[in-house]
Amino acid sequence: MSTAIRGGKTASRPTKEAFYVRYKTPDGGLVFDNATMYIGKEMPFTNPQATCAMRVEGDTVSFSLLHLSKRTVAGIVSKPIAMPKGPLMRLQRQAHGLELAPGEIVVEMDDKSYRLRYSVDDGGRAEVDVAPGGVVAEGEEADPVFSLPRTAVQMSLYMRSSTTGRTLALSFIGYLGQPDTPETLSRAAAKVLNSISGLSPFRVLSGIESVKMPAAPSKWAAHAAMRKPEEQVVVEIEVTLVTAEHEPVASGTAVVEIDLDNVNPSTDRLLFYITPSDALKASFGDYRGIINEALGDVLRKELGRELTPITFEVVLGEVESGTIERLREVMGKIKGIDVSPSEFKIRRIEKSAAPEVSPGAVPEL
Repeated sequence: MSTAIRGGKTASRPTKEAFYVRYKTPDGGLVFDNATMYIGKEMPFTNPQATCAMRVEGDTVSFSLLHLSKRTVAGIVSKPIAMPKGPLMRLQRQAHGLELAPGEIVVEMDDKSYRLRYSVDDGGRAEVDVAPGGVVAEGEEADPVFSLPRTAVQMSLYMRSSTTGRTLALSFIGYLGQPDTPETLSRAAAKVLNSISGLSPFRVLSGIESVKMPAAPSKWAAHAAMRKPEEQVVVEIEVTLVTAEHEPVASGTAVVEIDLDNVNPSTDRLLFYITPSDALKASFGDYRGIINEALGDVLRKELGRELTPITFEVVLGEVESGTIERLREVMGKIKGIDVSPSEFKIRRIEKSAAPEVSPGAVPEL
């Protein structure tokens, strides 16, 4: 078992303070920009997506991350930028004397403390998991499931820097998805880490470039049925299944829904929920993967650079109505898909457009 490492010593004053703002670039990307020079001055961005304050004191590096909603942006941009001294000082106090084993995260939420574990591969991709015996509150689940509140989520994370050995202390306030959505502690922590991994100082100190999302709680299926029609991206398409030799297997329809709360934990791409008609069910399992690939290919080609910020919106739980309409527009162009176990061909609704064929796609049936 790894020996725990104690948190940093206190210092008389911070050696560094910085303030960062995340905003959308003209090409639709999201980036953090150093706005430290604007502390005490007017916010230089009209539509910031998030802010993050950083403070280095002793052996602790504290980060205060705030996701901004449409309602809170106006208040932020109308006032001079100010360092969140209270949250940063609280992080410093909590980190002092805290025992952290390598690869361990302490999570504070709702006045309770939990311990998770994480690992980072050679590509900087982190994976968060439940630590054995990590739940302090007696009688709770190993990975507690909770409903996302209608107010902002508040949580703090503490971990050890893999490069400097210092304690990284992070407080978070913001929305992580649609209210009343079931969520697990490990996924919530992973979402927060994934969000701040875009900040260069945190990325350098933690070695985390991106975060693999843990599986959604099983209660997600019940939540999906509760979504309002105006919050969904759902289409029905024709599907023709053929063998590798292009012999007919089955034909029917399938209902496709884009998951607007989660991304694929393996690829970081949008997830599709596909419900085949009765005529397809018997053979559909062998073709589900290639159909997912075909749908993803349509989004990549139609959306181009738009797809990255849309994925960020899903990860951060900030999918806008305009994004939903754009996804409906793209998915609405698909009339059908013809697939073999390894190839696909898209049939579009526009009569003037020629069928889009993937490399080595299914020939004419």
